[in-house]
Amino acid sequence: MPAALVTGASRRGGIAAAVARRLAVEAWDVALSGWSRYDETEPWGAHPGEADDLVAELRGLGVRAARHEDDLLDPVAPARIFEAAEATVGPLTALVCVHAHSETGGLLETDAAQLDRHLAVNVRGTALLMAEFVRRFGGEAGTGRIVTFSSGLPLNGELAYAASKGAVEWLTVSAAVELGPRGITVNA
Repeated sequence: MPAALVTGASRRGGIAAAVARRLAVEAWDVALSGWSRYDETEPWGAHPGEADDLVAELRGLGVRAARHEDDLLDPVAPARIFEAAEATVGPLTALVCVHAHSETGGLLETDAAQLDRHLAVNVRGTALLMAEFVRRFGGEAGTGRIVTFSSGLPLNGELAYAASKGAVEWLTVSAAVELGPRGITVNA
């Protein structure tokens, strides 16, 4: 059975949860990673136990599912996330990067620390997760998949987020060119 890591899954709602459900319906084992402490700072808030409920829901669909909590602000987090994922669902066939860091602030409100947090999570985190996936991928050529999520619009009042997601788009294009000959597709 194929296995995927879906990042940004710390609650039952949202894009990451929807992706995880779809994969499970298609008979994929699913490892989830997320950071509930980030959700505590967002309007939707953190809901204790919600991520565990999502894991139980996925298991109810007949697949292996597990979850790991980690903060992509830490550059070592991608390796820990992969260790946990492989320990629970086995070798991974796909990486789906749904995680995001977002704070409001236009050009005049954005400071270096805010910009650094966006770049660390959204760009560096994605790049290091992709590299970790490629290092560990042992499947047949043509079976590896990496999917990143971005935002397609210029966002008024969210300069750092928009800049980091633009960088994710170019990271995705560059990785697709490099990894295509290795039999790993990369799409946003």
